[in-house]
Amino acid sequence: KSATMAEWWVHKRRKDQWHGHPMHFDTNEHLLRTSRGSCVQHPSVSTVVYLCDASERFGPTLVTNQRARQGVRDPAEEVATIAWPRPGRVLFFDGGYLHGALPGRPWLPAPGGNQKR
Repeated sequence: KSATMAEWWVHKRRKDQWHGHPMHFDTNEHLLRTSRGSCVQHPSVSTVVYLCDASERFGPTLVTNQRARQGVRDPAEEVATIAWPRPGRVLFFDGGYLHGALPGRPWLPAPGGNQKR
């Protein structure tokens, strides 16, 4: 089977945002909606392209081997890894894996200030 489409997303965060990006599965959302949740289709490969270094506001990407509707697995089979941002780094992983961007470190002083958030 060959790939038939591509999709891309861009996220821009304000300097005072540090909440990361929620854990999620990359999914054909149109198909999911039109099938009323009965058909879940994931990309063959998901990627993250980093344009800047890590900072106190933005954390690493967490990728697990958990799949949607997978059922209970042996905990010894569960795997997770993190990738820290670095300009030019590209992360490739199975498009059906649960992943997200971890929050930054909100306990550090806000940019330009000396009070903790």
